[in-house]
Amino acid sequence: MSACIQCVGYIYFACITLSTAKGAFPFYRDSKQPGIKIVGGRETIEHRYPFVVNLRINFFGNIFHSCGASIVNEEWVVTAAHCVQNNLEGVLLEVVAGDHNLKLFEGTEQVRKITQVISHKDYNPNSAENDIALLRTHKAFVFRSEVNNLEMAPPDFETSGDVMAIGWGALFSGGKPSDTLQEVTVEVVDDLDCRRSYGDSIKDSMLCAGDKNGGRDSCQGDSGGPLVKQINDTIYLVGITSWGYGCAEPEYPGVYTEVSYFYDWITEMTQS
Repeated sequence: MSACIQCVGYIYFACITLSTAKGAFPFYRDSKQPGIKIVGGRETIEHRYPFVVNLRINFFGNIFHSCGASIVNEEWVVTAAHCVQNNLEGVLLEVVAGDHNLKLFEGTEQVRKITQVISHKDYNPNSAENDIALLRTHKAFVFRSEVNNLEMAPPDFETSGDVMAIGWGALFSGGKPSDTLQEVTVEVVDDLDCRRSYGDSIKDSMLCAGDKNGGRDSCQGDSGGPLVKQINDTIYLVGITSWGYGCAEPEYPGVYTEVSYFYDWITEMTQS
């Protein structure tokens, strides 16, 4: 099956085709399609997650929230590849770190233009495989309590149990993004169980997480944002919000790009 979705502001157009065991209809989870905010979650404590950034598009002065992203180091952020494909002439990509409420100027924001986009060379928009991209900023972030990076999950990282999805999602079907950053705790679903829902659409480079009974999930407007796991005092980026069937549907967890699978690629690209 396939789905075509148009961006807020009519700036770009994207299509995906994915097959599933139950004839499901999975969608990318960016603001190019209607939906609701992070489902079953809550507003975060301000600047609790200083590594989360707002990826927005500036179209001749008209600014729209597009996706989330996470800070890798002072000059690089990581997001979903589908968030940055098909940009048209006149569209500028920007990231805002230190943001909590998209509608308010809080004095902690650091706005950076994107000067380089590196999508994974094997990214497949039809299957959402290798849905990861690195964005280089025109100027380094100044790290402080409201703006900082997080650890990338290394290749041998075993992600299980509870994890946290974070992002700005639309408040209602067809609506605008949430004004404030949201978080929700979800549980990692093993690949075998996830394939019972999505069939062979689930690749080795993907990670599933949700609530088997429904009610908790990431959603549209959250694409590219982080799925994190805290171990002691260290927060690891384990996933990047990518796609899923609906939002918070029973038996249909959210699907994320598995960061540990791309650790070496991230390291190579950001240090070269």
